[in-house]
Amino acid sequence: MNYYCAVNVVIAQTHCNLLAQKALWLPEIEWLLISDLHLGKVAHFRKRGIAIPPHSEEQNLLRLLNLLVSFRPARLVLLGDLFHS
Repeated sequence: MNYYCAVNVVIAQTHCNLLAQKALWLPEIEWLLISDLHLGKVAHFRKRGIAIPPHSEEQNLLRLLNLLVSFRPARLVLLGDLFHS
């Protein structure tokens, strides 16, 4: 059982949980969908002199890890940009 804050909606007869952690949980098939992780974004911006809060990338990865541990999805679906270029 997890204790994440979610908005429960039904889309095309499919129950979905819109999570505050920037993810979508499909409980009926145990899929976790995450969009636009942009790994490498911090290094890219810092190289160009743009200030980024320390540990930003680590926080994104920790958020992903916490979601995986909490939900234990049958499938993880990564949408959008995985790496920042």
